[in-house]
Amino acid sequence: MKTSCRFVVAVLAGLLFAAVAEADALDDALEQAKKTGKPVLAIAGTKTCGLCVALKEDLKDPAYAPMLAQFVPLNLDYGDQAQLQTCIKLQEKYKVEGTRIPLVIVIRADGAQLYGKDGAPDSLPDFFRSAIQLGGKILPPAQLEKLAKSVSEAAELKSQGKLPEAVTALAKCLGTGSYAGPAADANKLAEELTKEAGESLKKAEELLSRTDGALDGILMLLAGQRTYAKLPETAKPFATAMVKHRKNKDLRDPFLQAEALDKARAAASDAKRATTYYKVVLAKYPGTKAAELATAELAALDAE
Repeated sequence: MKTSCRFVVAVLAGLLFAAVAEADALDDALEQAKKTGKPVLAIAGTKTCGLCVALKEDLKDPAYAPMLAQFVPLNLDYGDQAQLQTCIKLQEKYKVEGTRIPLVIVIRADGAQLYGKDGAPDSLPDFFRSAIQLGGKILPPAQLEKLAKSVSEAAELKSQGKLPEAVTALAKCLGTGSYAGPAADANKLAEELTKEAGESLKKAEELLSRTDGALDGILMLLAGQRTYAKLPETAKPFATAMVKHRKNKDLRDPFLQAEALDKARAAASDAKRATTYYKVVLAKYPGTKAAELATAELAALDAE
């Protein structure tokens, strides 16, 4: 029996305002997916729909139990007055091919829709294999907890302006293959850092376009390359810009001075080494802007 989903909604819509208020099952399922990294498997139908009943019976097969365990289940009944609101919300929020019931929708832990069709999938094993693969890796709770803590530490370091340390901490949180909340937070933080890196690169290029900005521009390129080294795709544009500007013979001296000064800055955590490198800048490039910067930074280092 092919029951029209729209027909069911139209018939039951009049009961909507009389429905008993309940916690939003869809939001609850999405929140659970975010916590666990498991995708949501939402199925909406009715108890009188033949296709819906058949799908429900098929899923009782023990062979599917291990696959179903990798999802956050959301089973909804258009005929249940208390669930109607959630059914309509699901239908309006996600795209579904077709107008029959049951609706079958898969939503990744980060909220991305992976599947949306009416009726039972042609092949349940193929459907599950595809959805599980696209849904990402499911990490153990202890690993997710550790990941959340590491991402939080990276965000805190970033807020303190300690970018190299933040990048180093964040790099360990990426590439997990998971779409759980902590993994999504790590990706978001990486995007923020990449955006900031792009702004820094733009500023460096602006400085290099001016005759009096060469040293500062190259220093920004060197700092960017060093700061984002643990995020290769973010650091790559800085390296590309370095290669491009090295071809400019007029920038030979600014490059030598900037590299000597950046070496001292990179050693800032070791006062003795940094002092040695700053003195090299003063000895090799007296009377230059690089020497002025080295003098000021050496004085600040001594004052610590």
